[in-house]
Amino acid sequence: MLTIKAPAKLNMVLEVLGKRPDGYHEIRSIMQTIDLFDTVYLRFANDISLETSAPAVKGTDNTVIVAAKALKKGSAYPGGASIQLEKRIPWGMGLGGGSSDAAAVLIGLNALWELKLNITELMNLASTIGSDVPFFILGGTALVEGRGERVTPMPSVGSLSLVVVVPKGKAIAAKTKHLYSLLSETNYSDGHWIDRASAAMLRGDSVTDYYNTFEQVAFEAFPGLKEDWLIFATIAECEVHLCGSGPGLFAVVDNNHRAKAIAGEMIGKGYRAYAVDTLGLSVVDALRSRDGNLA
Repeated sequence: MLTIKAPAKLNMVLEVLGKRPDGYHEIRSIMQTIDLFDTVYLRFANDISLETSAPAVKGTDNTVIVAAKALKKGSAYPGGASIQLEKRIPWGMGLGGGSSDAAAVLIGLNALWELKLNITELMNLASTIGSDVPFFILGGTALVEGRGERVTPMPSVGSLSLVVVVPKGKAIAAKTKHLYSLLSETNYSDGHWIDRASAAMLRGDSVTDYYNTFEQVAFEAFPGLKEDWLIFATIAECEVHLCGSGPGLFAVVDNNHRAKAIAGEMIGKGYRAYAVDTLGLSVVDALRSRDGNLA
């Protein structure tokens, strides 16, 4: 059996630059993995199958199944795999759980099936499965551009402590598509938020200007989110930001002790909340290496 940890992500900066001729939107984002994980277990089998207790991710169109079948077809591997998915990353909150699971399956099956595909080959395949999947092949801190297929490693942001909160409203189907439909030309930006953050990171400074284009339309898209946001901001006593396309929320705080205290208060008010830390590329690789156990 092979075990792979699939980390969640945050968009520390996310800009939508405009709509492309192909109908997609051009984005620039600095993505960061965090230590909130799903776990994927892989075993040899004749066919590809998925077992999970999470009803939201069941079905043949799940990205995990799509990824496994794409790798099997692309490599002409004759066998299959039994996939067991243990979900902990909240679904539909902008934390990239589904994309991370798909990337974990590509990485894991590449090892299990001894295909020996390199990172570039895996990322190219990942780009056909979902916008965030290529980023999770790499992990750590990265600049993500285009539709998400162009991923450039960035200097580590270091160890940051954060609180992630799941709002009380229900997740919305086709959420990202809906959010994009709410954007107009007045919401687009010119990339300067990314330029500023990238320059700071290259100097070895901390990112202090967090920005997310979708925050301009989030309250319209997610009923009740404004109240959740205000409660979180009041307890955290700092800025609160949207996780990706939301409606999950995060705040960067002074230390993990403070993060745990804030998460505890939010849990006391009936929210799901997590005290997390950022994960550098070397840590992501170590987790995969440590937890990966061919038997």
